[in-house]
Amino acid sequence: MSDIMNHTDSSYSFKCRLVFTVVFLNLLVYCLAGFSLYQSKITYEKQAATTTQNIASILEQNIHGEIDKIDIALIATIKEIERQKVHGGIEKENINRYMETLHSYLPSISALRMANSKGDLVYGNGLKPGIPVNIADRDYFLFGQDSTHTGIFLSKPTLGRVTKRWVVNVARRVNDPDGSFAGIVFGSLTLDHFNVLFSSIDVGKKGSVSLRDNDLALIVRYPELDNTIGTKTVSRKLSEMYKAGNKSATYKGIAGIDKIERMISFRKVSDYPFVIIPALASSEYLAKWRKEAKTQTGFVVLFTLVTIISSWLLSVRWQREKAIESELIKSKDELELRVEQRTKDMNLANESLQAISDKLRDSETLYRTLFEQSPDGIILWSVPELKPLQFNTAAHTLLRYTREEFSSLTVSNLEARDDSATITSTIEKLNKLGVVSFESVHRTKNGDEKNIFITLQTLELAGQPMIIANHRDITELKKTVGEWNSSETRFSAIFRASPDSININRLEDAVFVDLNDGFTNMLGYASEDVIGKSSVAIGIWVDPEDRALLAGQLKELGYVKNLEARLRRKDGSIITALVSSRLIELDGRPCTLNIARDITEHNQAIVEKQSLEKQLLHAQKLESLGVLAGGIAHDFNNILTSIVGNADLALMRLNPASPAIDNLHKIELSASRAADLAKQMLAYSGRGKFVVETLDINSLLTEMLNILEASISKKADLRLNLPPSLPAIDADATQIRQIVMNLVINASEAIEGNSGVIAIITGCADCDKNYLKDVALDKNIKEGRYVFLEITDSGCGMDKETLSKLFDPFYTTKFTGRGLGMAAVQGIVRGHNGFIHVYSEPAKGSSFKVFLPASDRLVETINDRVQNYDWKGAGKVLLVDDEETVRDIGREMLNVLGFTTVTANDGVEAVEIFKAASDFNFVILDLTMPRMDGEQCLYELKRLNPDVKVIMSSGFSESEVTQKFAGKGLVGFIQKPYRLSVLKEAVKNV
Repeated sequence: MSDIMNHTDSSYSFKCRLVFTVVFLNLLVYCLAGFSLYQSKITYEKQAATTTQNIASILEQNIHGEIDKIDIALIATIKEIERQKVHGGIEKENINRYMETLHSYLPSISALRMANSKGDLVYGNGLKPGIPVNIADRDYFLFGQDSTHTGIFLSKPTLGRVTKRWVVNVARRVNDPDGSFAGIVFGSLTLDHFNVLFSSIDVGKKGSVSLRDNDLALIVRYPELDNTIGTKTVSRKLSEMYKAGNKSATYKGIAGIDKIERMISFRKVSDYPFVIIPALASSEYLAKWRKEAKTQTGFVVLFTLVTIISSWLLSVRWQREKAIESELIKSKDELELRVEQRTKDMNLANESLQAISDKLRDSETLYRTLFEQSPDGIILWSVPELKPLQFNTAAHTLLRYTREEFSSLTVSNLEARDDSATITSTIEKLNKLGVVSFESVHRTKNGDEKNIFITLQTLELAGQPMIIANHRDITELKKTVGEWNSSETRFSAIFRASPDSININRLEDAVFVDLNDGFTNMLGYASEDVIGKSSVAIGIWVDPEDRALLAGQLKELGYVKNLEARLRRKDGSIITALVSSRLIELDGRPCTLNIARDITEHNQAIVEKQSLEKQLLHAQKLESLGVLAGGIAHDFNNILTSIVGNADLALMRLNPASPAIDNLHKIELSASRAADLAKQMLAYSGRGKFVVETLDINSLLTEMLNILEASISKKADLRLNLPPSLPAIDADATQIRQIVMNLVINASEAIEGNSGVIAIITGCADCDKNYLKDVALDKNIKEGRYVFLEITDSGCGMDKETLSKLFDPFYTTKFTGRGLGMAAVQGIVRGHNGFIHVYSEPAKGSSFKVFLPASDRLVETINDRVQNYDWKGAGKVLLVDDEETVRDIGREMLNVLGFTTVTANDGVEAVEIFKAASDFNFVILDLTMPRMDGEQCLYELKRLNPDVKVIMSSGFSESEVTQKFAGKGLVGFIQKPYRLSVLKEAVKNV
């Protein structure tokens, strides 16, 4: 009975351990899979948030830039109106043409107009004669009418009364010379422009980009929805965050219009009443994550099924072995009872010989039955020969022998290990104790080995000592136990080899019970440093609040997931880790299983990535501005070509005594300055080359005065102190203008909208070694005479830290940089062999003093050039240009020079004309044209006639063009805008 009870207890203990192991392994896999999916989802959420923030920032910069350009056009229009009023009144034709020119540079607006003090539209494009239009009831007109309001005003979305299109009007007040209200000027920014802009942003099929006003009323939404302009339907979260004063934020929520969950960012457009709201649908940016979740769930379910089936098979096998063992024990007990009964029968032999004989016969029959049917091998060995006297069928079949073969064997023949000393020792122990049990390895007939559990007992029959042996095959049982031990070893290997820190602590006192190598690698402690000690006593937790939060969540939930905490390593350094914990039971005591992952480098990588994204956004914005500047410069050069050519023709045809000669010279001078501006834009776009010339810096500053005044705050007072008779400098005018513009705009921003003074001072100084000792000298900075340009302001000033980083690339005190940046300014100054002195203190303003070497040459002016119109040519010329004004003035100048001129508006038309009649003396070919540009056209013309003479025309510099077409057969180059004298010199050399 005790054996059966022991068997039952053993079975229960085995099942408990098996169930605990399976449950623990599955929980560990669930935790790891859940943690991985959670981390993956966080990553996708952060990527979506970053994308919406970048879209909002890009659109904010774009819309801010559009409004700024419209505002500059409005200011320029107001100044022109005020100038005409001062000089005798407004000339309608002139002001309309002026406004039309400004409007041509602003394709994003549908109209640029002016309304008088009564609200009637009087000037601007798109107005039909005889059809009056009044806007006195419009909010932007009422804004201008209110004398207490100044500055720019942006209207609500309005259906235009002239264009019949939805627009947002940007307006400014116009005053009479006495300060009274004279009307407003305004530009109409179409909502279609915003739709086109938003449609270029990829926000997915369910994403959206919307523009709202300060009241969160909808202005534009992409994709468009019917009848939504002006609706204020937004989510509660967006409304609360915006009303709380947040100018930008990112959150995940359900949109107010279509109730779709999205990642949403909003950003206010500077000081304008606009809010940009891009949103990405959760169902789209989490699509990949859901696929990952399904895959990992499949793996976890498969793992669970495998572990359950394996544990069930192991339990069945174990129960089978235990059942066999129980039957053997039961058979042994019955055999002992029978032997006892037999002894009693023999003692009663005197009572009845017949009864004894019957009992002996029955006992023999029972013994034989039990002996033969026993699943264990039972052998009666002779002593001392140790040969089998009797044995049952299981004894010889267990080892694959026949009965005859087995009867001739000895004990030593059965043992797989030839160890006679062990056999002798076992016999001695048996003689001493009477019963011996042990494990042995027997070899079968075919050479296989089996694990046998043997029980020996001494016996005496007919006065002869014998040994009865019971052999039980435990090979399968040993294999099962080995597999169990292997499983336990694998679990231990996973625990030890995990790269994450894993440790087990007692719940009541936080004492370490066990830990893996990941713990020692992450925190630097050896196992003997912490086992048996409390984490609090060692001082691993940097912030006690983190540990208190962990303990509180364990008590409330029984687990903690991804608690970000700071931990202290053995060497005292601090790391950031994600800590997960779960309550478990170990040896009957409550414990915590803790897993920690070091994310210090991961967090640093995120910060570095965000910094790089800001720099990339800044570079992309500069590149976009460069493309815009290059396009404007190209068109500007074509316009200037017409102006310069017509002025030259007028000078040639007028009487030298005509009073208009001086006006034409002034037109030439202004056109020359405008050409310099085009070169500046080409240089900024990266498609032009700088040209050094001799400059008078005072004249350059005087020319820039109007544009400087329009670029700075209206509260800033710009003052110039330009002493006469300064030496000239050898410099690129475009670069010097960039330096001045950048420093003046920085000074205006330093004043921060308050009243203040910006002073520009020039002068000359002799700089010796003592003066230059504080300059980082190189071989190009030498003693001598320097012309200086000093720009000072009364703004906020800079502290020492800002001054130390002033010339660092990409460094800015704003969210995103503007202009060239001080690093570029320093590069331009050094490129001219000059240097900069900077002085600034907080709240005391700043001073930037730029020194440039003085030149010993004189400045050349346009009036110094003597023009000669005597030379005449003859022949036929093909003039190719995509601008009609350039073709017209070019044909007229070539006709004056004696040539017959045929024109083509692009390369395709030029090739067709040349195929029909190739008797042209030469071809003047524009470089930049639609359909077929100048380079491709040159190739086609050379293919038709290798001897064709081609003069290339472009707004780019001669060195750049000739270098590009070196060896391709050009006979000349004309840089736009060109004068008649330049054209004459170019065609004379053909």
